[in-house]
Amino acid sequence: MNRKTLIKKSRLETTQEKRHAILMAAIDCFLEKGFHQTSMRDIAHKSGSSLGNIYNHFKSKDVLIAEIATLEAEELNDLTFFLNKDRSAPLILKEFIDIYLKLISKRENILLTAEITTEGLRNKAIGKGFVANRAKLAKALTELIAKGVRSKEFSGAIDNKEAAHLILDLVEGLAMRSAFETGKVSPKAKKALKALIEKSIMVS
Repeated sequence: MNRKTLIKKSRLETTQEKRHAILMAAIDCFLEKGFHQTSMRDIAHKSGSSLGNIYNHFKSKDVLIAEIATLEAEELNDLTFFLNKDRSAPLILKEFIDIYLKLISKRENILLTAEITTEGLRNKAIGKGFVANRAKLAKALTELIAKGVRSKEFSGAIDNKEAAHLILDLVEGLAMRSAFETGKVSPKAKKALKALIEKSIMVS
């Protein structure tokens, strides 16, 4: 590798690091002030960059949110990989509920989800990436349920795709309710959630 190539690589890495720092600063601002109350100037101040530099990397707050969706997609890739493991479908489902509930119950994830959901309802373009991420996760869960139906461990009484989306709805709903009430998911609530889901799709 020659010197010229090394310099180009270094510049690319520097650019990526700056973009990441700006993105993290934007997330912090959105969590602290909300999407609408946060200005690009706020993000510049938080990241220690000039306003012009911010706009060189991200043309608007909408573009920043699209980049956050990309980060979420990378995080959810581990979950979709987990759902595709060659193990018992009921066992994978139980563990998935624990992992997903823990992930989305984090305070920062709850706040960011609420901000993006609200803004996404006003502006469909903003929510597009997050809708695609959830659809990908639901697809992997649908395939897991189908596998359980084929092995006769799941009843198949509910349409596989609808069952997958409803399971995600239940897990996300519990995370949101717990955030409002106590700030964390209680063991009792988690146990009830698992029992409800298992009763709905397991072979009786």
